[in-house]
Amino acid sequence: MIFVLGSGRSGTTWLAKIFDSHPDTLYRHEPDASFLDPLLPFLPAREEFDTHAARAAAYLHALPHQRDLKSAGSLPVFPKSYRPGLLQVPHRWAVMACKAAGRLPGLGGLRIPDLARTAQAVPVVKSVNSMGRAGLFLHAMPEMRLIHIVRHPCGHIGSRIRGAKLGLMSDRNYLDALCGLAEARALGFTSERVSQMSQPQRMAVAWAIKNEKAMAEIEGNPNARTVVYEDLCADPVSVAKDLFAFAGLPWSEQTAAFLGESTTSSDSRYFGVNRVSRDEALKWRKEFSEADVAGIREIVAGSRAAALYEDRQLL
Repeated sequence: MIFVLGSGRSGTTWLAKIFDSHPDTLYRHEPDASFLDPLLPFLPAREEFDTHAARAAAYLHALPHQRDLKSAGSLPVFPKSYRPGLLQVPHRWAVMACKAAGRLPGLGGLRIPDLARTAQAVPVVKSVNSMGRAGLFLHAMPEMRLIHIVRHPCGHIGSRIRGAKLGLMSDRNYLDALCGLAEARALGFTSERVSQMSQPQRMAVAWAIKNEKAMAEIEGNPNARTVVYEDLCADPVSVAKDLFAFAGLPWSEQTAAFLGESTTSSDSRYFGVNRVSRDEALKWRKEFSEADVAGIREIVAGSRAAALYEDRQLL
């Protein structure tokens, strides 16, 4: 299994669709948002990993089998090597028909058929909900490849603010729970301190804590990799080839074609994957004043994720 995770609005969907574009993969888009295990902790501490390992492993094995509209209906739809040629078009039609029908009252529970035997496919799961479980998931399934993507805090925050204004993103960050973590305490965050901050500052706190926990838990694990969103934007082919090699996938011309299209054209959808990638990576520079950036820099300083940008002289 290949597990792609990151904070929302960090390039997770684009990176995941790069993996979905490979003909040998079976992609599930945020299946952990609709398929929940209430007994699996959302922010487990390291000392809890052994206790929850078996349950987490069962949960991970179940995620690729989720075929609800969100999990199995992510666009664009790519031809797959394990799906007979005559079924490629009917599968695409099935996705579009189910998505259209799902907008009607009472039909939200539709499941999209794979129209193929997927046992030989490489499962790819994308999540923005399981940042706090990165270490637990690797502990539970040590053979999987986990890829964690980080976006510049100003880019992440700017995109979230735009989404909130459009009514497409919640501004909730579960900061009370996050501030209870050891990683938050180490960075000097308390609920009392955070409650006095502005909305962008609170988003910066959440960015720092979530990425700190994930990066601390996967640090040194040869089956985990952290990728910087801006690196992917600057050289998508090289970064994608490196990640494919890490994940054990051969390069695909279908992926090359997707990268060419997705990085040179734009659509108006907030959740779309087609962007002029270099422009997208730097959009925040037009949205934040120097004072705003300095304030965000001060909040995230000292975190592992911030160090990635300090090393690149981008923060």
